[in-house]
Amino acid sequence: MGRNKLIIYRGDDASLRFTITDEDGDAVNITTSTIFFTVKTTASSTAAGSLDSGALIQKINGPGDHTDPTAGITTFILTHADTAIVPAYYYYDVQLVTAGELVTTFTVDDFVITGEVTTDITE
Repeated sequence: MGRNKLIIYRGDDASLRFTITDEDGDAVNITTSTIFFTVKTTASSTAAGSLDSGALIQKINGPGDHTDPTAGITTFILTHADTAIVPAYYYYDVQLVTAGELVTTFTVDDFVITGEVTTDITE
């Protein structure tokens, strides 16, 4: 399981690229897998497969959505609407669910939303 603290300014867009590897560091083929990226206020777990009721942000990349599936690479796009949450420390994880419904958590760490200076971007 990897560690990777994420820090994003409130209201910013972000592209989050993850490479899924096995315990030897070799890429996992994720072609037929679904990957979940979930942000919560507490590090509690619920069943995968649907939007967690306590999730502030949840993105799901299914088969066909991955950046380079044979190299284990998937990218989640967070919009400024996704990150327009109260600046604070949160928790996130990245979970893989195989076509055979085996669940593996690859990353759990802090997800930090920091305050920004410019808050009105309309003209």
